This record gives sequence, structure tokens and C-alpha cells, in this order.
Amino acid sequence: MDVVSHGLWGTLLFGHNKKGEYRYYFWAALFGILPDTLFFFVFIGMVIAGNTQLTMPPNFPAEAIETYKYTHSFLTAGTVFIFLFIFLFIFHKNMIKLFLAWPLHITVDIFTHTADFYPTKFLYPLSDFYISVISWRHNLIAVGINYVILIAAIVFLFIYKKKKNQQTQGWQNQNP
Repeated sequence: MDVVSHGLWGTLLFGHNKKGEYRYYFWAALFGILPDTLFFFVFIGMVIAGNTQLTMPPNFPAEAIETYKYTHSFLTAGTVFIFLFIFLFIFHKNMIKLFLAWPLHITVDIFTHTADFYPTKFLYPLSDFYISVISWRHNLIAVGINYVILIAAIVFLFIYKKKKNQQTQGWQNQNP
């Protein structure tokens, strides 16, 4: 799936607090795009350092591909989660769930990447196992369906929140 979609899904599912307010959307989006962002940072760093030339996927250098494998592994995400959990539990308990956008990213990529384009080896480095299902890269229908669902979910949440606010205001007006 594309990076923007990962950020939007992370925000939609994990960027709200207990009251339904989207106060943490930035952090949820960040965790949603983090696996791809780290991968791209390594690649761009290599280009800036002169270790490789700017290329288009799937022609990235081996070091960047290796980073992709680690950032798209549940083992890496789990390890990071343990350290973040300790820190966030002490300082920001309400932000722990934001991290779930990272494993969501991996889960989606398992089913939307094929052997031809960055297979998601979700148990790496213990295993090179991956599932080759459907490639979002060459399937405009899959991309279109994804964005239709995203837009529908955003509209639904907006309407739901607006109705909920109207009901709350109506109740407050009736009971001064």
C-alpha cells in the first residue's frame, strides 16, 4: 500500500482518544508511515553520502532493502514496542495505542505486496517467509477501492461525530 494510505489508516484507527477526539492524529500517522519512512531515510542518506545513485523502485541498493526487511518485521515492531511501552506507560499512557499503526502497516503490506515488489517478510530475521497476494503497485482498482473506503470512513466518522455533538448539545440545552 502507498505511504499516504498507511498514514491515513493509522490516523483513522488509532489517532483518537477515549472521547473520540483526534488529538493524536500526527503521531498515529507517523507510526503508520514509519516502516516506509525509515526505509526511505536510509536510501536518501546513501544517495546524499554518494554511496548510491537516485533510482526508482524496485532498484534500491541492498542496504536499503535490508532496512525494509527489518522495518516490516513484527519482530522489530515488537522489540520497539517493548521499549516504547515502558517509556509511554510511565509518561503518556494514552499514547500507547498509537504504536499499533506500525503493526497495522505491516499487516496490510503482507497482503498488498508480491514477490515481485518488496515482499513483506514479517518474521524477518528469523524467517524469509512471505505471502504473495496482490500488488497495489500495478492494480489501480485496488488503490481505488482503498481510497474509496478511506474516504467513506472519514465521511462516516465526520457525520457520526457531528451527530454525537448535536445530541450532546441538545441534551445540555434541555438540562441547564
